Amino acid sequence: MGESDGVAYLVMEYVSGESLLEHVQRGAFAWQRAANIAMQIAGALGRAHELGVIHRDLKPENVMLLTDKGVDNAKLMDFGIAKIIDLPALTFSEQLFGTPGYIAPEYVEGLPIDGRADLYSLGVLLYEMLTAQLPFEGKGQADLLLKPLTSAPIPPSQRVEGLPPALETLVLRALARKPEDRPHDAYAIQAALAEILRQHAGDRVSSAPQADDDPVHTSREVVETIFDVRDGGGETATVGRIATSEMADRWALALGELEAAISAARRRGGADAVAASRAAELALVASEMIPRVSRASSVVSELQARVDLLDARGREFRESIGNAIDVLCRDRSRERAHLDAIRARRRALEAAAHRGGEPRAWEISALSTEEERAAGVVHDLSFQVDELQRQLDARNEEHERELVEATGALEGSIAAMRRLSHEVVRTLDEGVQMLARTSPG
Repeated sequence: MGESDGVAYLVMEYVSGESLLEHVQRGAFAWQRAANIAMQIAGALGRAHELGVIHRDLKPENVMLLTDKGVDNAKLMDFGIAKIIDLPALTFSEQLFGTPGYIAPEYVEGLPIDGRADLYSLGVLLYEMLTAQLPFEGKGQADLLLKPLTSAPIPPSQRVEGLPPALETLVLRALARKPEDRPHDAYAIQAALAEILRQHAGDRVSSAPQADDDPVHTSREVVETIFDVRDGGGETATVGRIATSEMADRWALALGELEAAISAARRRGGADAVAASRAAELALVASEMIPRVSRASSVVSELQARVDLLDARGREFRESIGNAIDVLCRDRSRERAHLDAIRARRRALEAAAHRGGEPRAWEISALSTEEERAAGVVHDLSFQVDELQRQLDARNEEHERELVEATGALEGSIAAMRRLSHEVVRTLDEGVQMLARTSPG
C-alpha cells in the first residue's frame, strides 16, 4: 500500500476464477469435493483467527475457486468488514454486518462474537455445498435472520442421500445455536473433515490441506528451530535493477543527434550559425548533466535493490515464524479436543456416581490425571505461541523501521533523478527547437 500524487492505493493478488456462489448455483457438490473446499476455508479462517481477525461476512460470494484439472484451490476473499479482536469499534455502537442466512445467531442477538461466529458461517457454506440449499427455510431477509434463533436446521441427510453420518454431525455441530456447542476452532473442523475423507475416500483428495496424522506433533523442534533463526549473509531473492546503461545510451544518442544538427546549422552559416552557437551552449549544459543523471539512476538502482532485499527478508521471516505458529496452533487445537473429551468423560462418570451408579473411582482418578496433563500441554503450547508472536511483532517492528528508512531514501533519489531527467529533456528540447526555427523547411 502507498500513496501516489495524493491518491492512496492498495496492491493485492489478482485472483482469476469463479466465486463459490457461481459453482453452487449449478447444483450440489459431491460431498468429497465440498469437504475438500471446506477444509481449505477452515485453514484460512484458522490462520485469520490466530491473527485476531474475525471475517464476519463469510458467504459463497466471498470464496473464489481456482479449479485446475479437477483440483479446487479455494481463496477466502473480502475482509472488508472484518473485526480485529480487542480493538475498539469505529462507531459508538456495533452495527450488524453480514448477510442473512450466514450470520451466527449470537451476532443477530447483539452478543459479543469470536471466531466461532465464522465457524457457524462455514457450517452454512458446507451445508449449501452439500445440498444447494440453506439450512433454514425463510421467506425473506428478516426470516433468515430470526430462524436460527427459534428453530433447528434441517438435517442435510433429509435433502441429499449418501452423506457420511460423521459429516452430517460435524455440519450440525458447526450450526449449533450456542457458540460453546460448536467445534472450538477452525482447525478442529479442518482435522475432522480430513479424518472423514481418509475414512471414506482414501487418498483421493490429495490436493486438500491434510491434518497431521501424529497427534503429538514435533512442535517443540519447530519452535527451537525458529528461535535459533539467524540472518544469513546471502540475498534471499533475485533483485531486479534499473538498466542504467540503457538510460545513459539513450541520453548519449539524443545528445549526439543534437550535436549533429548543430554542425549542420553551422555549415549553413548566417542565422543558422547563430542559432547553432546558442544550441551548442545548451548541448554543453546537457552533456554535463547526463553523467549526473546516470549517477542518480545508479543510486536509485542500489536503493531499489536494498528495498527488494528487505521485502524478501521480511517475507522469509514472516513465513518461517508464521508457519511455526500455525503448527503450534494446530497442535493446541488437537490437544484441546483431547482435553474436552477427557473432561466430558470424567464429568459423565462423576454425574453417574452422584446418581448412585457404580463409583469407578479408579477411572475418574486416571481421567483427572490425564486431564491435568492435557491442560498442561495446552498451556505450554499457548506459551510457545505467545512467545513466537512476540518475536514476530518485534521483528516486524524492526523490519518496518528499516523499510521506512530505505523506501524514504529511494523515493528521495527517484524524485532527484526525475528532476535531473526532466531538466536534461528540457535542455535538449530547447536546443532542438532553437535549430528548428532557423533550419530550411
